[in-house]
Amino acid sequence: SGPTDVAVTPDGVFAIVADAGNHRLRKVNIASGDVLTLAGSGVRGFRDGGATQAQFNNPEAVAVTPDGLSVVVADAGNHRIRLVSLLDGATRLLAGTGDAGFRDGPAWYALFAAPSGVDMMPSGLFAVVTERLNNRVRVVALRDGETQTLVGSGAAGFKEGNATATQFDGPVSASVSSDGTRLVVADAGNARIRVVDMQDASAGCACNAGFTGELLS
Repeated sequence: SGPTDVAVTPDGVFAIVADAGNHRLRKVNIASGDVLTLAGSGVRGFRDGGATQAQFNNPEAVAVTPDGLSVVVADAGNHRIRLVSLLDGATRLLAGTGDAGFRDGPAWYALFAAPSGVDMMPSGLFAVVTERLNNRVRVVALRDGETQTLVGSGAAGFKEGNATATQFDGPVSASVSSDGTRLVVADAGNARIRVVDMQDASAGCACNAGFTGELLS
């Protein structure tokens, strides 16, 4: 009911679907079309645990880790980032308190506001999260949920420049290039596609992944 995003496993066998209206993640065999529930009881809420016990609230976006073992979920209605095992659907919190807002920092301290997009860095170490309500793109470490802003001042508008000066207006999703050097952002409110240079570490992103957030165009 109202699927909002899809990601393909590295082996190309399965599509993982964010079934937002049903508050579930679904697993579709691409060859046969067979559909299984990967995680989610179908009841709107927040609960970590096994595949059938876990609860989501409008999970809007998904990204499969490069090793094919996990799915990162933008659980928009819960204002959280979740991590789901592709092996058994076990679900745990990665970052976010559940309160809507903006705050960088450790997993237990970070705040999100209806995160709408997620993608993975090729290294598998970081998820890139798009936040349309905060007008920012954030990075979340899979190891411990540490969250930092990659690019965006938080003010709605259009401005190019470095990480802290750049302005977006409701960015809904972003995709990392295969070599990890660029990020392409769908800047919905500005009706533009933006490109972020992630090669030069001189701008000092605390995630230590070589990001500057300098806009190329």
